[in-house]
Amino acid sequence: MRLNNLPEDHITLLLGAPRSGTTWLGKILDSHPQVLYRHEPDTVRRMRDLPDICPADQIAAQRDTARAYLRGLMNVTAWAVSASRPVFPKSYRGRLLDAPRRWLAEGLHKAVRYRGLRGKVRACNIPDLITSRQAGKVHLVLKSVRSRGRAGLLAQALPQARIIFIVRDPLGQVAAMLRGMRQGGMISRIAIRDLVATTQARRIGLTEADFQQSSVLEQLAWHWAILNEKALEELADSTRVKILRYEDLCRTPTLVAREVFAFLDLPWHAQTDEFIRQCIAYEGKDAGYRYHRNANRSLERWQGDLRLEDRERIAAVVNQTSLGDRYMLP
Repeated sequence: MRLNNLPEDHITLLLGAPRSGTTWLGKILDSHPQVLYRHEPDTVRRMRDLPDICPADQIAAQRDTARAYLRGLMNVTAWAVSASRPVFPKSYRGRLLDAPRRWLAEGLHKAVRYRGLRGKVRACNIPDLITSRQAGKVHLVLKSVRSRGRAGLLAQALPQARIIFIVRDPLGQVAAMLRGMRQGGMISRIAIRDLVATTQARRIGLTEADFQQSSVLEQLAWHWAILNEKALEELADSTRVKILRYEDLCRTPTLVAREVFAFLDLPWHAQTDEFIRQCIAYEGKDAGYRYHRNANRSLERWQGDLRLEDRERIAAVVNQTSLGDRYMLP
């Protein structure tokens, strides 16, 4: 079954920055038996015709292109996109189809450990195997960490879809990004000239020269402030958008998850309850993008990563924007 005709009100876009809790929240959503989860399909099928940062005056012109792109992403079934771990039982497949598919997905996760098989595994597509009788009950969740700069465009491209936007406090976010950069990743795709051309950057007088003269830590803070402020302003008036704070998810994951599923018109399920319980009890090593993590430890980790002067420099950036009072920790 292809998902091109899936009703918009059965579609949710999960948006946020890298290292902001999107992976964990995505798996919480995926734990529901009715959810069909797509893990960052825009890393597999990229759209170079859409701007990374879409100005408000270009939304109308880009709307149809964005709609077609999103519909295409829904049908990306690459192994890493459609079978991210843990692989949960799904009600829309039926028992005869669901168990073999989960076995296949787990087998591929084991096979990818072997260097000679990695390329073949990553090229595999795993069919959704949705039964025709259950197709009307599917709720698709599409996760992206590349779309903050075009959140308003995506909201208008699929106006009846829901959007969940998660924001992590800037200290934790910047610390996590610095940690990722030390591990060899997390290089931004956003061009500096596009970032400083936004209404939000011009409002505070940020220039390309200012940005380039800033430290890496300050540049990460600018990214956090400008892209989040832009997205939150564009999504502010929609009743089909839910804004979450990463810190609330860490402190009260079950309560937040219940609120999210109510927002999606999905009933609470014991499978989600058990997954969250396992996450809370997890005592192993926290690694980037883990689906199991000690939430409280993740929440406080930045305090050992940032010096007082680092925190002050981040605060100096964020407090120039409207997000300082809402998201800047003392």
